[in-house]
Amino acid sequence: ICLALCACGNSGKTAQTTAATTEDSVDTSTPLCDGKTLKLLAITSSFGLNTTQLLYDVAVAEGYAPENVIVGRLYASGCTLEKHLAHAPDKGLYQYTKVTGDPTKTDKPGVMQTLIKEGNATLLDGLLDEDWDIIFMQQGAAQAPQLSTYKDYIDQFRAIVDEYKPNKEARFVWNMLWGYQSDSTISPFPTTFKGDQMYMYQCNIDAVMEKVIPRTDYDRIIPTGTVIQNARGAVFGD
Repeated sequence: ICLALCACGNSGKTAQTTAATTEDSVDTSTPLCDGKTLKLLAITSSFGLNTTQLLYDVAVAEGYAPENVIVGRLYASGCTLEKHLAHAPDKGLYQYTKVTGDPTKTDKPGVMQTLIKEGNATLLDGLLDEDWDIIFMQQGAAQAPQLSTYKDYIDQFRAIVDEYKPNKEARFVWNMLWGYQSDSTISPFPTTFKGDQMYMYQCNIDAVMEKVIPRTDYDRIIPTGTVIQNARGAVFGD
């Protein structure tokens, strides 16, 4: 997942199970950034925090200079596209943190996570803080597999972010989420998805195929849900 972002051009808009039907419609040859800096802002729920947790480390391991990697995270628990939109661009909602290199560490790059603003940060607090190369977006975890939750929120919120981003060349990526653990009791898993992890996973794929793949304003889809599902079927288990 992180490698796909760091390489700025290695990842296509495809999850493993859908590659055959989508790869011809997506240009994956254009780099996501210039290869000199990797400044990524995630506008996200906790699932996006998980996805970007090791991004700084992997970027540095891939050859980026430690001082040229910044991962910003505007986070609100359980946040949906509808909620993002309702608070955009200047209503407090998020915790805003930044992951950068720790200048006090000389033997290895190190990681320093700094809390910039807790609980009442706005979209503009994060968006205007850096000239971001990549802006990372997603739907809420419970809503992502449900087509009815997207409505026109995805268009409206994306347009607001596009309007205010300081780097007009910044590229957008979409994070495809994963199904809940098989024994989860968190709503709506036991009801809407009947406690069936593979069904929820397939619904995530279907939503991306219908709501995101046809669009031209997302340069990549990060197939996190497929990575997680593959790991579950390997040595890691559920």
